[in-house]
This record gives sequence, structure tokens and C-alpha cells, in this order.
Amino acid sequence: MPCTFLRACYFVQNWGGMLGSAKDGQLPTFYPPDFKFPQVATHDIGLVAAGLLTDHPKAHRVVELAGPVDVSPNDVAATLGKLLGREVKVLPQPVAQVAAAFQTFGFSAEMAGLYQELTQGVLSGRVAFEHPEALRRGKQGLEQTLGEMLKHS
Repeated sequence: MPCTFLRACYFVQNWGGMLGSAKDGQLPTFYPPDFKFPQVATHDIGLVAAGLLTDHPKAHRVVELAGPVDVSPNDVAATLGKLLGREVKVLPQPVAQVAAAFQTFGFSAEMAGLYQELTQGVLSGRVAFEHPEALRRGKQGLEQTLGEMLKHS
């Protein structure tokens, strides 16, 4: 029986842990402020997954999904600033500190190290879509997703 694999990129909702800091005018991140990378709303992942469940492919396939446009931490900060009505500044942190930071969140040393490797992979381009020419794009933009998150924070 054919199998479908849905490969979604970085979730916009990953910024949720930084909303408290953003309300104070700061957006800590391990990505450079102007580094644009694919990010997608989980709402779009659900819609695409539901649609794929009704398809009946004749062979195995991989469906890659990103948001409407690639965005940077600067874009996230600007959008949060607009939604919050205040300036939000990006506070870049060294990628070498990812593991230590994640351990303070309760992650094991092994899992925190894997997140550091993942971040380094995204930054270096090693973690990327295999078939960018066939990439599907979601519809929910940064402002809508972050706005919904702020309503519930």
C-alpha cells in the first residue's frame, strides 16, 4: 500500500515561548536577525494533512510544506511589534548556547544537543527541503498566526 509522508518545516508556533519576552519588547532567537527560512502555521499543516488523507496515491510520496513566504526573526519581531503596538527588538543568541538553554527548559542533555544540531543544520543549509521545486505553500500568514497566539497567551 502506498504511503504519504508530510514534511513540514519550522512551525510558526515555535515562537510561542517567546511571546512573554516580545511583550517586553525583546525577541530572543538562535537565528541571525535577517536569516529567512521556511516557517509554517500548524493550521496549514492540518489542512494539507486532511486533504492528503482523501488522496489515493499509486506510489509512495513525500509532500513538503512551508508557509506562504520564508521569514526571518526580523519579520517575526516586526509582526509582533505591529500586533502589540510597540517595538520588538531581535536579541540574537549564539547557536553554541542552544543545548544549554534547552536544558534549562527541562530537556535532557541528549535532546538539547539534538536541537542544537538541528539549528546548526538549518543555518548551514544541511536541513532543507529535498524538492523545493515541488514545495507546497500554506496560506496562513505570520500576522494571522501570531495574532491568534497572542489572543491565547
